[in-house]
Amino acid sequence: MKIRSFIQSKAKTLRVFDSLQDENFRLLWWASWMWYHARWVEVTVLGWVVLVLTDSPFLVGLVGFFRMIPMPILGVIAGMVADRANRRYISLGAQVVNIVSVAMLLLTLIFDFAEYWHIAMMTLTMGIAWTFDFPARRSVITDLVGTHRVVNAMSMDMAAMTGSKMMGPILGGALLATTSAEVAIFLLLIFYVFGAALLLRVHFPERQLLPEQSRPLKMIAEGFSYIRTNPVMLGVIVVTVIANMLLFPFVLMVPVFARDVLEIGPGLMGILMAADGFGSMIGAVYLASREPRDQGKIFVLGTTIAMGLVLGFSFSTVFGFSLLILFLEGLVIAGFGTMQSAITLTVTPVAMRGRAMGVVMMAIGASPIGILITGAVAEVWGAPVAIAINSTVALIAMVAVILGIPTLRRFNFGEEKSQTNMAVELPMDN
Repeated sequence: MKIRSFIQSKAKTLRVFDSLQDENFRLLWWASWMWYHARWVEVTVLGWVVLVLTDSPFLVGLVGFFRMIPMPILGVIAGMVADRANRRYISLGAQVVNIVSVAMLLLTLIFDFAEYWHIAMMTLTMGIAWTFDFPARRSVITDLVGTHRVVNAMSMDMAAMTGSKMMGPILGGALLATTSAEVAIFLLLIFYVFGAALLLRVHFPERQLLPEQSRPLKMIAEGFSYIRTNPVMLGVIVVTVIANMLLFPFVLMVPVFARDVLEIGPGLMGILMAADGFGSMIGAVYLASREPRDQGKIFVLGTTIAMGLVLGFSFSTVFGFSLLILFLEGLVIAGFGTMQSAITLTVTPVAMRGRAMGVVMMAIGASPIGILITGAVAEVWGAPVAIAINSTVALIAMVAVILGIPTLRRFNFGEEKSQTNMAVELPMDN
């Protein structure tokens, strides 16, 4: 019995890495791991550089705004390009843009002529590159691993993303404390170079696209029409907008809670900020180890529970309790992060995946709006009130989604009979 239990436990452990058995996805995963860490090192280091350069918290926040604003403006266009053009070239081109941008910033720092507008333009440029890379890279995942492993693949991708959310800031902060901003930016450049080198080895599989792909405006219109007429995808977009506008802005308020509510120093604040990332990583690995059914329920309920937990966080005045709440919030929000892309890539026809991911990215672009609104409310009534209002409105909106779009809640990959294979084969991306 002990031997049998041991074998079963090992088999379950190996299932976590099921999608990584595919060499192409494994290479893409490691490349993504590099990019995610580079992104969080960048957020940490550039925030500090801008603060030292300008002594303006507003300008620090504005850099983050520049990083996010291309998503709502260019998201659907990026998705159309991913469906129409060679995805390999799109992703490689995005990494070249990142490498050149970081190299130019490094030179301005080394020769001591960096100004705020240099950093703002670099951030905006990299935000545009990320916007075009996201639908191209995500839309190829199902082609690499198949629909039967898409949840595992997205869970592993989510684990890499959330793991970087913990390690990136720690690494960036350590380099700033022990060396210099130039060394930290050089590491950022190394991450992007290695990520691009790994991407060069990825074999992008053959695509199947619809014959109407040659008309860009028609493709964009078709993407919106598909989202509007497919209740599952419409639900995914609505939930994504709600979460990004009303839930995720709480992360930016954590330092305010740490200083003004919990009365703790920067060391404990760092632990508090890492708590939801740690929880998300554990949640993503758990989902990767399973083959969960009722994916729609995981997506909807995970998001709703996370909103309830953040509402509880807004009332907490005890550090240990706040830490536990944020860990649990990260644990359940992994269902949102994993299933958002997994459902999209499964329910959407092959030739529509890029545009669908582009619309998802546009929905993620609601985040800058939420950040501005949350900041304005916090300025007047304080961060706890702002987060409590956000969470309450978000919970009401999620109840409306659950009742109004029951198809999303009941969605199950195994029962979905999408027409993803009803397409026309075109030449390979490579």
